[in-house]
Amino acid sequence: MKKFQVVVAKSYIVIIKSRNKHIAKNLAEFYTSDISDIYKEEDRKRFHFMIAKIECGMNESIDIKEI
Repeated sequence: MKKFQVVVAKSYIVIIKSRNKHIAKNLAEFYTSDISDIYKEEDRKRFHFMIAKIECGMNESIDIKEI
């Protein structure tokens, strides 16, 4: 069987409540992984945010090579 390294790019639409758009952007990027959030309750309380919904917008392979 052949072995491949596949580079996959994903984008998400994240709906988040936060104090402002700059904090929301940073928190959404940092606390999302795969298709679910990864924040801890203590993080949510500390930074005053809550991710309400994450929707996958794209899941596309952009590079593939045999190794």
